[in-house]
Amino acid sequence: FIKKYKEKFNKTPLPDAIYTYDDIYVLSDAIEKCGEVNKDCISNYLLNVSYNGAAGELKFNDFGSSERQSLLITMKNGEWTNLN
Repeated sequence: FIKKYKEKFNKTPLPDAIYTYDDIYVLSDAIEKCGEVNKDCISNYLLNVSYNGAAGELKFNDFGSSERQSLLITMKNGEWTNLN
């Protein structure tokens, strides 16, 4: 993802862009599997998904909250620095 982003936009993506990238793919897959935009079908799909994407594994708990690994970052000397 980062390599393709740099090639297209000639800059490094913001850290949360990779999460958004995965989110869009999961949502697109849900809509495709459901055959239409149906909130009940999409919700059920998301509650049962386990997606291994560019940012790692994405899954949701029974309350619909994401259980992906958190990434702690800070801006240091004009660059994003990982604190994990």
